[in-house]
Amino acid sequence: MTRRAFRAILVLAALVFLVAPPAAHASAWLNTQHGGRGTGQAGALTARADDPSALTYNPAGIVRLPGLQLQAGLDFSNATDDYESPTAGRHEANHTIQFPPALYLTYHLPGGESPWAVGIGIDTPVWYSVDWKTVFFPGRFLTRETKLRLWEVHPVVAYELDDHWSVGGGLRYVTGALDLGQNYAGQLAEVPGTHPVVPYEVKLTANGTVDALSFDAGVQYATNVWGWGAVYRHSADLTTRDDYEVAVRDITDPSLAPTVVGGLSGLRVDQSFQLPWEVRTGFWVAPYPELRVELDVAYDAWSRSETRIIDPRQQGPVLGTVLQTRARDWSPTTSVRLGVEGDLTEHWTLYGGAAREPSPVSDRNLEPAWPRGDATVLGGGFSYNLPWISFDMSYSYWSHGDRSAVGQELLTPTVRGTYSAFEQVWAASVRWRW
Repeated sequence: MTRRAFRAILVLAALVFLVAPPAAHASAWLNTQHGGRGTGQAGALTARADDPSALTYNPAGIVRLPGLQLQAGLDFSNATDDYESPTAGRHEANHTIQFPPALYLTYHLPGGESPWAVGIGIDTPVWYSVDWKTVFFPGRFLTRETKLRLWEVHPVVAYELDDHWSVGGGLRYVTGALDLGQNYAGQLAEVPGTHPVVPYEVKLTANGTVDALSFDAGVQYATNVWGWGAVYRHSADLTTRDDYEVAVRDITDPSLAPTVVGGLSGLRVDQSFQLPWEVRTGFWVAPYPELRVELDVAYDAWSRSETRIIDPRQQGPVLGTVLQTRARDWSPTTSVRLGVEGDLTEHWTLYGGAAREPSPVSDRNLEPAWPRGDATVLGGGFSYNLPWISFDMSYSYWSHGDRSAVGQELLTPTVRGTYSAFEQVWAASVRWRW
């Protein structure tokens, strides 16, 4: 195959990745794409890990980055979630535009043939939000809004064993917000001579702060024409206990609103969320010097997430009376990611990718907070490279299929509704080399 034919095929493949209509599936919860190259290649960089984003893809890769290198990037994502049923009609969640940034700094220690490298990364392992703003959304009594937005500070040390093998690992400090909102419908009992039975609806909101300490470790084998890599990331347990803020939404007698708020004040909510432990591996090969292809597989051991609503004013063991417990026994997932990257010229590189990202949420655990299912991801992008700086631009589309569920509507719990969604992600990053 001539180089001209190879370039033509590569351009055509990149265009297909960018404009092909996606299949109907849904997304997972973890951020699996970091930086312009990672987003354009659907997260398939575990084995190569050959730019500063190796801090998150595979820490063993930073020993192959000479000198001091810095990567700064910004993602722009916009998700759309819908719910539809015969009794409720169609409802759409609020369009929340996300701007999670990322920053990676690596340094290969001086001394000629030093085998050591260090680095630090700051990015977002999860940046998730679903906010059902429509007034009559029937699932609001289960969940009105859920936000899990996490930052990660990740210092790393790596060591080059020989010309081909390297190892690396680091600590992961995770911190951020875990917010929950739901509505509650009740009624004030009749008070003879004062007021009859008074129905009401209130909005309950909890804004929690979480943090946890974890670690990861990676290994990499690299030659000029192929390579392999593997990473283990330990789990992180996130917990928070918060008082519910109470706001009256609807009441037939507004003068009794303070009575409702006073009667419900003191409600607490305990939330727990576990970032799963993960084993990820990848293999890449260069059939031509200008072309690199990588296949990654990731296993995430999702286990449990739980919400408990407690009224501490009532008698009960230790914490008071548990009013509601919502345990989410999630299932492990296996993801597959494929990335293709090719050099068109000395300065221009094109890439594309595709991935299958299953959801850990089973049909029996489906709820408005986590309505999405399995994801099929398509991505593409380009880099412009100079000796000391590179510019990366990419796009990925997470296509979502319909998920059918019962028990989402308070008044008609047997009605079957349908959730659907899609998400678009644009990513830009700049890489400096000194």
